[in-house]
Amino acid sequence: LAQCMKDHPGIGWVRGDKFLQSTTTSEASMHISEIQNTYTNVAMCSTFTFDYSNNNGEFTIGTGEYSFVTRWSKASDTSIYALKDKVAGIARIKGPIELTKSLSCALDFSSRLRTPNIGDVIIWKNKSGKYAATKIIDIKDDTRGADHDELTCEYIIYK
Repeated sequence: LAQCMKDHPGIGWVRGDKFLQSTTTSEASMHISEIQNTYTNVAMCSTFTFDYSNNNGEFTIGTGEYSFVTRWSKASDTSIYALKDKVAGIARIKGPIELTKSLSCALDFSSRLRTPNIGDVIIWKNKSGKYAATKIIDIKDDTRGADHDELTCEYIIYK
């Protein structure tokens, strides 16, 4: 490396300790742009799409006592993990199923983790005792051919 520096002098050949000492804020510039994503939808009934590899896999639906912090993690391109880390409980309804305006079925909230497939529904129970349903519409997985991770859900919050 020393011989190469002598044979090919240039501005790039600087000792690391010299560069750090001599570089000031005005000399060094960084060009970083942050992607601004919204990980919340306050509507009582809507859809959302987000990259579940960001924001700790969390997407919040609703507001106030009708707020649910849904949490997701990679499983595959046809299923995804839903976690109850930020809510009181989660249950799974196997699809295909349509979301309805009322919720009347027996639900099992005994697990911390559920693995819904596309078409399945996750029922979320928040700490205020309210319920919401998210139907898995689409899953993209960057380890299975997609260019990024992405989850699309339809949801309804029950009053």
